[in-house]
Amino acid sequence: MNRILAVDILRGYFIFVIIIDHLGRFPGLFELFTGKGQLWVSAAEGFFFVSGMMIGLVRGKRALNKPFRQVAKKILSRAWVLYIWSVVLTLGFTAVGIMLSGHEGVKPGLTASRDYIQIFRDTLSLNYAYGWTDFLALYVKFMVFAPVAIWLLRKNMWYLVLAASGYIWYQSGIAHDQGWQILFFGGTILGYYLDKIESTVLGWKKYWQRLWLYAIYGLTIGSLIVSIYAVHGRTVLETMNMSVPNWLVESQAVINQTFGAHFERISLQLPRLAMFCLWFAALYVLTRRYETLIINKTKDFFTLFGQNSLYVFIMQGIVIFFVDLFLPRGNQFIFNVLINTCGLMFFYTITKREILFKVVPR
Repeated sequence: MNRILAVDILRGYFIFVIIIDHLGRFPGLFELFTGKGQLWVSAAEGFFFVSGMMIGLVRGKRALNKPFRQVAKKILSRAWVLYIWSVVLTLGFTAVGIMLSGHEGVKPGLTASRDYIQIFRDTLSLNYAYGWTDFLALYVKFMVFAPVAIWLLRKNMWYLVLAASGYIWYQSGIAHDQGWQILFFGGTILGYYLDKIESTVLGWKKYWQRLWLYAIYGLTIGSLIVSIYAVHGRTVLETMNMSVPNWLVESQAVINQTFGAHFERISLQLPRLAMFCLWFAALYVLTRRYETLIINKTKDFFTLFGQNSLYVFIMQGIVIFFVDLFLPRGNQFIFNVLINTCGLMFFYTITKREILFKVVPR
């Protein structure tokens, strides 16, 4: 099976961004590439979407010659392993958090309950997750239903997958799992039909290809600039010890009051979802076009992370949780750059050397 390197690169890039944002050492240079996770779209959406793409591509389209029961068994087996890790990590992080309650380095989100039986039950049912790996609980929920999506896609009933996912998203309100599942299953559909979609687009006349590219690039750049301006415009000037003009404060306020609520992360409203689709399309096309150049310039940094994304995600969650307990966050630029760089090199090294590969899922 030929790997689509652009998918590995993107998944690796999203993990890179997640590591920097979870370290939270700002200002620290790397926020220029991450947006500190506060822009109108974040790497978390991309991580879930690409994870869904891999299910659609590897367990869907490229496993058509395998019995469905075998494919479903592999997906559910994977879900079970991740479920165990989600439960163990949540209980472990919660135990440490409770013991160190009041410590400034304890990650926010710790349950206020001290009913340990209830905490245990909520963790087992995936209604409670805590730590920098809390997204594992969401991933497990989506994986449980992935075999149904794959079965429907095998019947070319992608529209039923999309309709069901869209309806659940529409009814989700502020429910994180119900809203974000559309990213995973939208990615699953795209992954399943990715080869066909790419061949169709490449079959267009050059004029239409260029027009489509210019449109998504232009809209992405424009909306990205507005997002950066609205979220970080004032912060950038303050970090540089520059005076903040009144017009910037006022214009930021107007933009945030007008659009801010529509780009709230948890509920994943239509504007944020549409913005994600736009930004991801531009990023995927750009990465797909220059994937060889990107790999040559970055060596195996992004592809190594991308091909072992769950391993890196779990390891960064464990390490960063305890780093925060011993190294308080501050605004010292040089120190933050050092922490960020050392963190990235640490995760790259343990992945390259396959540390605990037989224990931690990849």
